Amino acid sequence: MAEHPSARSAKPKWVRAAAIRSRIVIEIAAELVAAKDQPRRQAKVLLRETAGDDWAVTLFGNSTTEGL
Repeated sequence: MAEHPSARSAKPKWVRAAAIRSRIVIEIAAELVAAKDQPRRQAKVLLRETAGDDWAVTLFGNSTTEGL
């Protein structure tokens, strides 16, 4: 079977460790707020550049649509 031309030139996509760790933390938070046996249902996510001083973006989810 012939190899597709783009397969030879395709470079692997690497995700930085900081991004992976951030994604893992977000997944953990998603599981925690969905757990029936705990009352914590609100989440806040802060985003900044790696090693940045200020948090440029804040995302907050609460029990109303206005909180999104």
